[in-house]
Amino acid sequence: MKLDEQRYFVFAKLIDHIDPDTRVQKYEEPLQRSLNAKGIGNITGAGTMHNVDGSIDYVGLDIVLDDLDTSLDFVRTALYALGAPDGSELLFHRDDKSVTLPIRAND
Repeated sequence: MKLDEQRYFVFAKLIDHIDPDTRVQKYEEPLQRSLNAKGIGNITGAGTMHNVDGSIDYVGLDIVLDDLDTSLDFVRTALYALGAPDGSELLFHRDDKSVTLPIRAND
């Protein structure tokens, strides 16, 4: 979804069964450092989705990017390098259409 004339919302759905503290250390902090170094966006939120039995289904990151075209591949590559498991994906809107982009190339 385009937030305004210059920023886009991207949701990273990471099929990783980790607790919030581990999520911060494994994904949030290193990705935010990388985004800061490139000056292309920010993580604006994160969360954990639980199954009905209380186990962790997946974790998510709310990411705001300045430009989809120049930033999506960077985020995808960074999350892959950080160990995003198979099935993890980036969800966003482009031209009023929902788009799902697998993080791992073999998905």
